Amino acid sequence: MWNGKVIQSELRPLVTENHNGELEIAAKLYAIKSITKEAKTAVDALIDVLPYVSQAIILERGDMLLFDNSKCLHGRAAISQTGDRWLQRLFCRRSLMDIRRATDCDNGFVFDIKFLVLE
Repeated sequence: MWNGKVIQSELRPLVTENHNGELEIAAKLYAIKSITKEAKTAVDALIDVLPYVSQAIILERGDMLLFDNSKCLHGRAAISQTGDRWLQRLFCRRSLMDIRRATDCDNGFVFDIKFLVLE
């Protein structure tokens, strides 16, 4: 959802092969809409097996966890104790060329975020 609108991506495969020939999963599993019965069965099977192959990581105050988003299928559970979650994100890219083109910016370190945000 964005400003009350449902935003959907184009149809794309859940499992892809990267430039090194390695398989990658790229999806928000809670938000997938399968287009066939077979696809739904496959996604459901993937979701069902995840608890058996995943590892919980509990962060304490002052801890930081960094991971390569393309190498680690990840998610967050609901907050079980009173308190707030403080989630900071850092996005790194191999190249800033797409951002430079999208924002018409020659300086890859400073750009106007309004060019990258949905309105």
